[in-house]
Amino acid sequence: MHLSSVININDNHIAKIGEMVADFSGIVLERLFLKQVVRKITLQIEKYSISGVDEYISMLKQGENFTFVMEDLIAALTVSESYFFRNPNQFEYLYYEYFPSFFSDPAKINMPLRIWSAGCSRGEEPYSVSILLKNFKNQYPWAEYIIKAGDINSLNLEAARKGIFSVRSVRDKFSGFEKIFPEKFGVFNDFGNFVIDKKFAERVVFDKLNLNQGNDLKKLNWSDIIMCRNVLIYFKDDLKTRLLEVFYEYLNPGGLLLLGETECLPSDNLKFEIINYKNTYVLKKK
Repeated sequence: MHLSSVININDNHIAKIGEMVADFSGIVLERLFLKQVVRKITLQIEKYSISGVDEYISMLKQGENFTFVMEDLIAALTVSESYFFRNPNQFEYLYYEYFPSFFSDPAKINMPLRIWSAGCSRGEEPYSVSILLKNFKNQYPWAEYIIKAGDINSLNLEAARKGIFSVRSVRDKFSGFEKIFPEKFGVFNDFGNFVIDKKFAERVVFDKLNLNQGNDLKKLNWSDIIMCRNVLIYFKDDLKTRLLEVFYEYLNPGGLLLLGETECLPSDNLKFEIINYKNTYVLKKK
């Protein structure tokens, strides 16, 4: 008999696992479909060939010794899918508005632009930024920049460092940016996968990042741009509020916060200036 046919996951199990997931990562299981959650937990139990959900919960409770089990579950529960230049108008704003303003500011001479991609999935977002800045530097040779990217999922980071992507990651054919820039972004290998060019890949530094851990958040300090797109949708409301406050604190004056298209600020936000650009928005530290 297949293991999944004898696994009984009840509401109490879901509540216990949900509490541990929220404590570790801030992710709220209630934001996900219950049937999907049960299925993903069942698959995890099968993967580790353990007796049932109670033993699985015991593994999750053991903390540091079994962190990989929790990370594996979070990876299964969250959508690690993105694509190059997702929400292209935000990238247009960076390239045509923010970069020229930043690098022409006399107060920022000899200062590198510091960018963090928080919740970077498999790297499509930070590599898109790297493509923009490499091409921008061709016109402004003095422009220096540091791109860092982080994710809670170790497998995502491993895949990001390899820089190899399925055709789904280039589904919009780079949103037209390949027509603007002269340099090839990469090549397609014999398996039909896209391989990012080394000159773009080597400018991105990947690191483990848990947005529910204060010490990890300190890595974002002194950023000029923080990108945290399509990540907050998974989090409990108090963590969302805290993260927005931390992002504001850690951004340099005039710095930008980029969120996902469906993510918005609380109605009582008085800190960020909201900039509308071609029906998308970016948030600027006042």
